[in-house]
Amino acid sequence: MFSVSYNLYLELERCQTRGHHILQRKIQLATIDNHPFDLRVMVQREINSSLWQVTGKIAGVAAKEFCITNAIKEVLSVEKAIEASILAKVLQQDIAVKIDRLALLTAVYLEEYYRKFYSMAIDRGIDNGGEVWIIEVNLDPNISLLSRLEDGSMYERMKDKKI
Repeated sequence: MFSVSYNLYLELERCQTRGHHILQRKIQLATIDNHPFDLRVMVQREINSSLWQVTGKIAGVAAKEFCITNAIKEVLSVEKAIEASILAKVLQQDIAVKIDRLALLTAVYLEEYYRKFYSMAIDRGIDNGGEVWIIEVNLDPNISLLSRLEDGSMYERMKDKKI
């Protein structure tokens, strides 16, 4: 009998003939009531400017029985998500500052390769130890999730600035 890992390897080999794929390492995301959550940090810049700004941040909580956050049960502010998770007890530093700084550094780096883009959504995961991970970067972000927050100011700011 083959191991699960070997069967996965064979399936990936079979799929590889159809194109390129990226296999992401599993991140033990921090949870809220046993539901993993991740963060989406929106950054934008004006046309003809290289100054990036964080213009929105949300936390997406995975739906029941999902280990990924593609199916979102709830949208929270980043601050509320951190308070509701184990991270509030684990973190010694201001994680919000670290998240913003890493998002801006990511945008500056990617701008070298994608000069015509003025908005990015940087999906981040935080593990139970408080480490921040990049999950993916969207160069044409959908801002509609921001409208699900109680405070609609972030959504309005992003919508007004949408280029």
